[in-house]
Amino acid sequence: MLGVSLLAVTSRWARRATVFLAPATWLQRAATQRGMERAALIQAIKASVAALIAWVLAAEVFDFSQPFLAPWSAVFIVAATVYRSVRSAAQQLAASFIAVILASAATEFIPWDLAALFIAVLLGLLVGQWRYFGDSGTWIGITALLILTSASVEESALIDRLIETAIGAAIGIAVNATIAPPVHQLDAADAIRRVADDLADVLDHMGTAALSDDRQSFDSGMRARAAVVLVRDAERAVALDRESRRLNPRVRAGGIGSSDWDAKLSALRHAWSHVEELGKTLQATRQESGPFEKQTRRCLAEMFGHLAELVLKSSDDAASQTDVEQAADAARQSLHAVEHILEATDSVTISSVARLVTITAPARHVIRELSSRSA
Repeated sequence: MLGVSLLAVTSRWARRATVFLAPATWLQRAATQRGMERAALIQAIKASVAALIAWVLAAEVFDFSQPFLAPWSAVFIVAATVYRSVRSAAQQLAASFIAVILASAATEFIPWDLAALFIAVLLGLLVGQWRYFGDSGTWIGITALLILTSASVEESALIDRLIETAIGAAIGIAVNATIAPPVHQLDAADAIRRVADDLADVLDHMGTAALSDDRQSFDSGMRARAAVVLVRDAERAVALDRESRRLNPRVRAGGIGSSDWDAKLSALRHAWSHVEELGKTLQATRQESGPFEKQTRRCLAEMFGHLAELVLKSSDDAASQTDVEQAADAARQSLHAVEHILEATDSVTISSVARLVTITAPARHVIRELSSRSA
């Protein structure tokens, strides 16, 4: 009992130590590895620098009395992409302008302070629902609240608030565009690689299942559902990479090369549907009729292996068109070997013919989808 208690206490303290050491581990990864941790750290530093510069300009250079909106705007403008920063700046400026108008109108036409506050915040929150404002819509009512409660409703003060917001937006855009402008090429590459690795693993698994006598050795449905999640993640990563190239000085200066992530993902997405069909056919065939003849099983395993290699080559940005063509040729030759078995009616039973046809057809489509990159 004492040993069990000591083990439980040790395990509990180990979990607590892991929690306490998590920030240090995160910072270590950010400092030593390229990835989302480093990207998040850089963006946080940039947002802090933008807030500092905006505050100094608004408070020290222009001598505004309450320059809180300048650093406020600058922090939110430093977004995941330069294009998003520009869009966010337009949204924030429009939101601040609407908030100032609401605060001014409420003070001008509503004699009761509490009623003016209620109406301005209510209208601000309702107007902020318009999708044009994006995430900045929520701040219309909040900014109107801050203006009304900080006694900044004089005309000159309201103009100052707009200028402060414009300063913060300009600083945020400038910092995000000049200091390590974010490009999410690595995120897209990693997402594409995960989809390709999973698809290749499924095909390798099919090859093993073709050689195995275990009728329950492959679950195509479970792998297909997992693939849907990976493909959706890749779609988001590719879209973010595409957006990060818009208005980006690094791309304009030639510092970031172009990539065909959309084409690669499209090919993998279409190939997945045919591989899913392959998996269902293989699974149904094994459960209902048992394995193929030994020679047929070897040819199928070889074909699945070459299809897996084609998946990896076609999605690898470092692979040349020659590499993709060679992988596609190897896959075609292995497919032809299976089709040759179909033609040799003496070496295959009539019941196996239909099963092989339902396998070779989707395999041919997979080769066509993945080899189109090299065409």
